[in-house]
Amino acid sequence: MTALIDPDASEPARKSMLARALDTVPRILASRAHIIWLFVLLLWIVILAVPFPSIASARVELILGNYTNVTSDLGACIAAGGTVALVRHSRRQSRLAAERHQMTTEIHRLLHAAHPQTAEALGQQPWGQSGAPTGSTSESDG
Repeated sequence: MTALIDPDASEPARKSMLARALDTVPRILASRAHIIWLFVLLLWIVILAVPFPSIASARVELILGNYTNVTSDLGACIAAGGTVALVRHSRRQSRLAAERHQMTTEIHRLLHAAHPQTAEALGQQPWGQSGAPTGSTSESDG
């Protein structure tokens, strides 16, 4: 049941230190502090360097990176942030779908218990003690 609610429940509980470190990279790249730092570098090295060429010396560009490094790093941050958002959205949707499925199954069971004659009139099989309609062939089809 936890596999339906938590999509990561099927993963092994213990991850290597390298796997855990690599899992944190997208969150670090998409963090506000990192993006603000990159915007400061973009302002200093790229935008202010046009009217004031001496503001960013060759040594500063060597240490902090040139405009291609800064702009490509900003692109990587945007991509990492999008990936983190998509993963969060996917996990939330999976959790909501599992809850919706559980609620629908419970409502169906309660309706069968409250109105067994109507269910039979509609051609539905009576609900068994196992939590599924009796005589179901869905298990034997697979």
